[in-house]
Amino acid sequence: MPGRSKSTVDTRKATNRGGVKRTSIKNLLREDILAASAILDGFPDAVMAVDMDGTVRYVNVAFEKLLGYKAEELVGMSALDLPTYRGQENMEKGAVLFEQVLESGYAEPVDMDAVTRDGQEIPLSFTASLLRDASGNPASLVAVIRDVTERKRTELALRNSEEKLKTYLENSPDIICVVGKKGVITYINRATEEITGYSRDEMVGYSFTKLPLLAPESKTKPDEWKELNEAGGATRPQEFVIVKKDGGKVCVEVSTLTIGSADNGGNVEVVAIARDITERKHNEEERHKLSIELAEKNRELEQIVYVASHDLRSPLVNVQGFSKELNYSLEELVSITQDEAIPPEIRGELNRIIKSDIADSFQYIETSITKMDSLLAGLLRFSRLGRAALTFEELNINLLLVDIKKDFEYRLKEAGASLEIGELPSCVGDAVQLNQVFSNLVDNALKYRETRRPATIKITGCEEDTQAVYCVEDNGIGIAPEHQTKVFEIFQRLDPDFNTGEGLGLSIAKRIIGRHNGNIWVESEKDVGSKFFVSLPAVE
Repeated sequence: MPGRSKSTVDTRKATNRGGVKRTSIKNLLREDILAASAILDGFPDAVMAVDMDGTVRYVNVAFEKLLGYKAEELVGMSALDLPTYRGQENMEKGAVLFEQVLESGYAEPVDMDAVTRDGQEIPLSFTASLLRDASGNPASLVAVIRDVTERKRTELALRNSEEKLKTYLENSPDIICVVGKKGVITYINRATEEITGYSRDEMVGYSFTKLPLLAPESKTKPDEWKELNEAGGATRPQEFVIVKKDGGKVCVEVSTLTIGSADNGGNVEVVAIARDITERKHNEEERHKLSIELAEKNRELEQIVYVASHDLRSPLVNVQGFSKELNYSLEELVSITQDEAIPPEIRGELNRIIKSDIADSFQYIETSITKMDSLLAGLLRFSRLGRAALTFEELNINLLLVDIKKDFEYRLKEAGASLEIGELPSCVGDAVQLNQVFSNLVDNALKYRETRRPATIKITGCEEDTQAVYCVEDNGIGIAPEHQTKVFEIFQRLDPDFNTGEGLGLSIAKRIIGRHNGNIWVESEKDVGSKFFVSLPAVE
C-alpha cells in the first residue's frame, strides 16, 4: 500500500541494571513513523500521520475500516481537504486542532462529525500529538481517532433522561428541594415557588436553616429524623408547618432522601419532597369533629329509642289491660241481653251491636296492641345492639351454621326445605351476634320461599384478599330491583303483603356486620331467588 514502509525495525540491545531494554515505540516513530506501521495497524483506534505541511502521510487499517477509504486514496492529500469532513464547522475544528498541536505539542480530545465513504455520518473524537525528530525539531503530527457513536448515544439518552426528570420535577405538585453542603439550597421546583411564595433567586444559593421557612412548632426535628439524615438513606414522612413569604402557614408532609457519599471527599445532597397536606389536615379535623358529634348523636338517638320504646310499653300495657276489662264488661252485657224482660227488638239490636261492631272493634284493638308490642320489642333489640359489647375471636363458621341448622330443623322439615352448607372459611367476629345474622338470613329464606317449588337454601363462602365472603342463596320469591336498596332499612320488609314480621331482621344484620367492619348486600331476581352476601374480616 502506498505510503507504508516494509522495512524492519532495528532493535538495539542495551544493558540496564543487568536487563535488556528495547527501543520505545516513541523513538521508533521519531526515527521513522512508517517503520511502525505494522504496530499501528494492530491498534483498535484509527491513526493518521500528517507531515508538518499538513499532508497526510499515513493511515492505519482501523482508519480504513472506520471511514471506508483506502490508504492510497488519502495519502498525499491535505489533511484539511479530506472528504471525510462534514461541513465547514468540522473543517474549522480540524484546523484549530492542528494549530493547538503546533503550539503545545498536544491537543485535548475534540469531537467532530465525519462522513464515511458510503455517506454515513458518524461522531468521532480526535486527539493529536506532535512528534519530533532526534534533533528535537517537529517531524510529524499523529492523530488518534475514536468512534464515539455509543458514547454519543449514551449521552443523548442521559440528556433525554435528564430532560424527562427535569420535566417531572418541574411539573410535580409537591415541593422538591435539594440541599447541598452546609445546608445550602441548590435546586427548587416550580411548586416550591408557588406554595412558599419565594422565588428561585430568593432560595437557591442560600442556607435552608437561615430562611424563615419553618414555623416555630416545627423547628425541632425528631431525633430519629436527624439520625437518618446523618446516616444517609430515606426518612419516613414527617409533618411540618412552613411559613410562606406572605406569613401564611402550610402544613406539609416531608420525606427526604440522602444521595452521594462523604467518603473520599464526595458530595452529599439531601432531596426533600414535601406534600401540601393543609386541606387533608383540615378535612381530618373536620372529620374528627363530625365523628365525635355523630357518636354523640347516635348515643342520644339510641337513648331516645330505648326510652321511647321502654316508656311506650307502659301505656300499651294499660290499653291492653283496660281492653280486657271492657271485654269482661261486654260479656256481662251479653248475659244481660238474654233477659226475657227486654223487648225482642231491643234485645236483637243490642246483640247486633255487641257481636258485630263492638266485637270487630275489640279485634282491631287487640291486633294493634300485638303489633305495637312487637314493634316496641324490636326497637328495644335494635337500640341494644349499639350498646352491646363485642367479643372478637376466630370463628369456625361451619360449626356455627351446624348449630343454626339444628335450631331450624323443625321449620325446615315443616316447610319441606333443604339447607346445604359448603366448606366455609373462618373469620374474626362475635359468635353471638353473627349467629343472629345468619339465623336472620335463613329465617328470611324460609319466610319468603316460593311454595310452588321445593325450597333450597345454600350457604357457600370464599376468601377475597383480607375478607371472608359468605353467600346465603335461596330459590324463593326474589326481590324486585326497586326494592333491593330498601330491604336493609328499619321496618322495611321484603314483601309486606307476603308475610308478617317487624321488618327488622335485615336492619339488625346490617348493623351487626357494620360493627364488625364488614359489609352485607343482596343480588336478586324476581321469582327466581336471592343471594345475600356477607363479608367479614378473614383470619390472618
